Amino acid sequence: LEIQAFPNPVIDRVTISGISQQSQALDLKIFDRVGRSYPVNASWQPGIVEIDFSEFERGLYLVKVTQSTGVHTVKIYKE
Repeated sequence: LEIQAFPNPVIDRVTISGISQQSQALDLKIFDRVGRSYPVNASWQPGIVEIDFSEFERGLYLVKVTQSTGVHTVKIYKE
């Protein structure tokens, strides 16, 4: 499955799709350009995750999605 993020750039909430529904272990981490980690405020639905970016400063973030099918990193631009 291909991991996709939309809308991107994001203003408040971003949806990550392409999450394996069979994945037993799903972990999300958010990092900024210098590697600082941020808490993830997300809601989960089958195959997708919605992440709240409303409290984040403007800039580039990396969302690392770890699941049983592999590790994927998605660039998110916060407006």
